[in-house]
Amino acid sequence: SCCQHPLGYPAGSDGFRVFLATPFGYEKDVLDPAIYDQAKDELEKAIQMMLATDEESFRLSKFERQVKSWLQRALADTQRPLNDITVWDVGHSGMAFLKAGIWSLHQKGSTSHQELEKQKAYWRILRYGLKGLEFLDQAVSVPDLAARQCLLKNELDAMKRFLEEEYPVATEVYRDENGSLYVFPDLDWQSEWWTAKTHLDDKPRQDPVSGGLKLADVYGLKPHLEVTPGPYYHRPNRGPQGDLPYIGTQIREWITDPPTAEVHLAAFATTGQKQGELCPYCGVRIIGGGAELVSDGAVELQRYSEQSRQLKMCCPCLKLREGRAADWVKRIAGGDKAYTIWLNEVADVNGRLALVVGRWDVEQFMERMHYPQKGTKRFVILARATFLGDAVPSHGQKLRVGVRRKSVDLDWNAAKQELIGIHEGDRPDIGRFQRDQLSIQLLDKEASTLTATLVELAQEGEELYLYLQKEAAITSRLIPERKVKIFGCDFIVVDKHILRPAGIEAKKKILEVCCWQSDGCTFFLSTIQTIPLTPVVHSESFARLRRVWETTRQFWKEAMYDFQQRSEPSKFRRLELHSREPGDWAANQAYELLLDGAKLSVVWDGERKCFITADNLAYLSQPQQLGEDVQHWLQTHLGQPLSVIQSTGYGSSDKRVGDFTIERAEDVQVKSESNHTPSISILTEPQTFMVLVPAQAALELVRSIKQKYEREMGKVRPRLALHLGVVFAFRRTPLRVILDAGRRMLRVSSPPAVWDVESTATKGGRVAPSYLRGDPHFATWQELVLRRRTDGRRAIWRVPLKMGDGTSDDKWYPLVALEGIAPQRGLAHVKVIQPRDDILHHGIEFIPTTFDFEFLDTGGRRFEIAYDDQGWRRGRLRGRRPYLLDECDVLEDIWRELRCGLTLNQIHILRDTIEAKRVEWGLQGESCPQGQTVFLQFCRDMVAAAAWKPGTRPDTEKLALYAARGWLADAVELFLEILKRNDSQVERGDGDYGLTV
Repeated sequence: SCCQHPLGYPAGSDGFRVFLATPFGYEKDVLDPAIYDQAKDELEKAIQMMLATDEESFRLSKFERQVKSWLQRALADTQRPLNDITVWDVGHSGMAFLKAGIWSLHQKGSTSHQELEKQKAYWRILRYGLKGLEFLDQAVSVPDLAARQCLLKNELDAMKRFLEEEYPVATEVYRDENGSLYVFPDLDWQSEWWTAKTHLDDKPRQDPVSGGLKLADVYGLKPHLEVTPGPYYHRPNRGPQGDLPYIGTQIREWITDPPTAEVHLAAFATTGQKQGELCPYCGVRIIGGGAELVSDGAVELQRYSEQSRQLKMCCPCLKLREGRAADWVKRIAGGDKAYTIWLNEVADVNGRLALVVGRWDVEQFMERMHYPQKGTKRFVILARATFLGDAVPSHGQKLRVGVRRKSVDLDWNAAKQELIGIHEGDRPDIGRFQRDQLSIQLLDKEASTLTATLVELAQEGEELYLYLQKEAAITSRLIPERKVKIFGCDFIVVDKHILRPAGIEAKKKILEVCCWQSDGCTFFLSTIQTIPLTPVVHSESFARLRRVWETTRQFWKEAMYDFQQRSEPSKFRRLELHSREPGDWAANQAYELLLDGAKLSVVWDGERKCFITADNLAYLSQPQQLGEDVQHWLQTHLGQPLSVIQSTGYGSSDKRVGDFTIERAEDVQVKSESNHTPSISILTEPQTFMVLVPAQAALELVRSIKQKYEREMGKVRPRLALHLGVVFAFRRTPLRVILDAGRRMLRVSSPPAVWDVESTATKGGRVAPSYLRGDPHFATWQELVLRRRTDGRRAIWRVPLKMGDGTSDDKWYPLVALEGIAPQRGLAHVKVIQPRDDILHHGIEFIPTTFDFEFLDTGGRRFEIAYDDQGWRRGRLRGRRPYLLDECDVLEDIWRELRCGLTLNQIHILRDTIEAKRVEWGLQGESCPQGQTVFLQFCRDMVAAAAWKPGTRPDTEKLALYAARGWLADAVELFLEILKRNDSQVERGDGDYGLTV
């Protein structure tokens, strides 16, 4: 180990690189030792400022921000694999327990040293939250969604300030879309803290965008507050009597089971007193109601009441909508090109957008968060046995064989006809026979003796045959039909290398001496395989749990940044529309201008007295819309009045509210031109990801996430599943319909399954795929081709074998569980995994990553997004989904084959004919078993009969199998009907991950 500097950096380490690892084994350079003094100075400066600040002015949150960035770059330990924890992780977790522990002891009245020594500190957990996705997917529009997120965040922030600063008894250790979790003292509910908490609800929320409105007042809901009834201990299985539960386990359970929100009845107090339609945004007040919550003066009250009735919403919802729109106008006027809150801006040139969702299966990873443990060497022994005689073992029966004066117990697996066992110590040298060297005495004049090696025993009826290793010195001396003696018994030479006992005694002798005898069974081992295991320990360190959550959250943020950086130079534009007589339009409100039947979405900038376009101008330029550039069209219609339309909400027609005569239309000025794809980020939480992007950019984002996942999580891929999905929709599809579909898609799960290793190869960095090439972790890597045993689906696992310096071998992370071997008994390093053979074929445990998609041609289509317990889509024609994430490239390869070889009409005919026959014959999903080979032959005939362009005929057998499985239909739906790709230039994937025929 290294001599550590106070910040975790080795002293005097010229040229020494310090790496911080994620809990998934991906290392990055952290603080350069050369600037260590700067880090020390910045920390000391922050501490001195904190000490000099008076109690009233001090803000813990501000102090945390000042020191966090530096402490997150300081390692708590520089030794691998302990370098995945930072000083911030340890310090924050330690202070959370210390603060709450002090309160626990104070509550018990322990003040003297003698009393404190006798007391034990325990902790509880406080949670404050609601079912976030269910709350958010009720949003009617993006401004409404942003308002809901803002108000929920304000509530969580207010509780955090109260618990950490105003009444400092607890520390927030986790937060996501569902709320916050705190390490809380072991306090009684009737304590003074509970009395103090009641004042929190009366405090206004300080947020300029929400205007001081609170979640409970607007939506009639409050986050649920709950404290665990009993105490917990801070270490797993370490209570004083070993009977206290671990606090980390309860936190994990609460994360997966968010609470239901509490109803705030006061918000509904006036609902039944007035007649009218309920506000569709909040469902709490009638349209036009709630003016007293948002205004003080009579004039302002009257304005809100009238305008909210026009827009068919209540006054609080109008104020929140105005706040988000005003923020957008301000940022756009300031030159921020990338920011948007309008679905029409996100939609692509075809008027379609996509909700990309993702979910980590973090809970399954935490159950398998194993780290190598120093100790005895351990091996798993796999063997095929041949039993001689009538005794055959039952399933699970233990049979013993000897290894160098030791014995190994092997368990009989009746289903696989194999023996399996664990050996501790040096690599075992188990022979197939108890004794395989035979001394053969020839009955000739010289009575010479030969030494032969027994290689096989075969029983045919009552006869037993001994097969000897073929050696010239042996076979030349054995003459058929003659007798020889072994162990004093007579044997007859059947062939030059085959003997048989000449009687019962000889047979018994050979079985007794050469074969293994155990528990009444006589056997020898026909095949033996020995695999080294890595002893592991399951880590539930609280600091490491927090590190996992922080890393997965950061992954989503970095993935979106990488996606934007890889985007093509943006052609996205906005226009400012000015008029000599601008009119009196409502500031920051959305309208539509009628342009020859096409509708252009605009927002009124009240300060600069102009409309700003809030639409994808490229879409409006399409032949189905204006058929020409929007700005050009406007320039040719200067001075002509354009009708201004205002949406009046669902269930009623849009209303014409006036005319607008354009004097000039010019581009909105931006600070700088950059790569940019319009997007609206909804969630980037530890487990959940949601973002709205143009439909044509969705698969590129999926590909970007997939590549980052392979690069940074490739070592632990069998344990950390990632589920991605895309919901495609028209730009006019209600937002709540899109969000509901995305929430349904996030319910997918993949149970662990056994996968067989078809092939494995060690490769160098130069032959890695382009997105992995140059990464030091992939200087050497292992490629495993895996096949799921249940359905034959294939995946390629690319495993980096190096650490962040590109030279150190990774001994800690690329570990997998072998079929039938409990992880507690050891995991196998990926380098020792052997491909499946026809004799011994133990698979590995692998949790697959998945990809799903759905196009909402109607709102009701979202109800078809449902999954069974095995993770498959329910429904006759969706059963082939979700796909493995690797298979995204296969779908693109299928489309490339079709588009390069057939016309669009021919593609439609081929797809429709095959799918019509599938429906006619009642075939389910992807099923194409042996009994349905007629359908597979039909697909072969259809593919072969298609009029392929010269030189483009594909592999008929492979494409026919894809067609029979339904993949061809999905490729056509995805690339032609949804994304409208009519070009023949489709990028090939990195490999063929499909099914073999």
